[in-house]
Amino acid sequence: MILSIRLLHQTVSLIALCLLSSINVQAQSARTNSIDSLIARENLQSSVRSYYIRPLLEFQQGNTEVQGDAKFTEPRTSLMRKVSLGIRVGYRSERLEVETGLSSIRVGTGYQFTPEYGYGLNSRVRSTDYTQVPLTIRYRFWQPAQRFSLRAGIGIAYNFDANRLPLSASSFQDEYSYTVDGSPTLAGRISSNYIRKTKFWSGEINLSAYYQLSRRFNATVEAKRLISSNAIATFDNVREVYNPASTQRFNSTGGIYRYNVNLGVSYQFGFQNRYRYSDN
Repeated sequence: MILSIRLLHQTVSLIALCLLSSINVQAQSARTNSIDSLIARENLQSSVRSYYIRPLLEFQQGNTEVQGDAKFTEPRTSLMRKVSLGIRVGYRSERLEVETGLSSIRVGTGYQFTPEYGYGLNSRVRSTDYTQVPLTIRYRFWQPAQRFSLRAGIGIAYNFDANRLPLSASSFQDEYSYTVDGSPTLAGRISSNYIRKTKFWSGEINLSAYYQLSRRFNATVEAKRLISSNAIATFDNVREVYNPASTQRFNSTGGIYRYNVNLGVSYQFGFQNRYRYSDN
């Protein structure tokens, strides 16, 4: 008798639990259908906010200007370019996003010229890699398709030299001429003094294209114009030629006032669904 009562009690409890679960599922389904119906009738507007992390591959080109004797010009060398990895973290709403992170940028300066003797160019570049901490704001201004959008933004960045083994500021470069039998003869010397800032502020304006690969992943391509002083690095030079004797003075300055491009794939997490009622 006691066993039958227990079985009856457990059966009734199980049936009640199933009924409550069914009612809860139906209520959730009704709520979802109601929200979808309101969205379809444009009475309810939905938006998604999320956090994201984005590794970057950055392609950079520094700039330099040479003043003084007209024979000395800007160097054309790969040392003025840099390909590096960066990381960004940010918060994205329906139209706006704010992000920060870490990057590495290169500031270089130098010169090249054709000597009075021999063949080819004499070229020299000095460069410094800086760690960059940016703060950027972007706005989505065009979305022609569900998965594709364009954003424009502005930002500032703090840049600092983390090099713990700096090279000597003063240096020299010997120039040689060669006799008919190939013997080298010292023909001149360029004495240089390289001065660079240990930290500086820079700005940027950017334009980026987003393509949604899935709910969590987005591919991005961004072109940016970096803005900075053009005297972050300075190369002061004196060239002495021995025969015939002459002295030439010139200097070059370098900064990051150039267009750069980066590629990235962002991972979104921490989604927040927001709804707003619109009375049409």
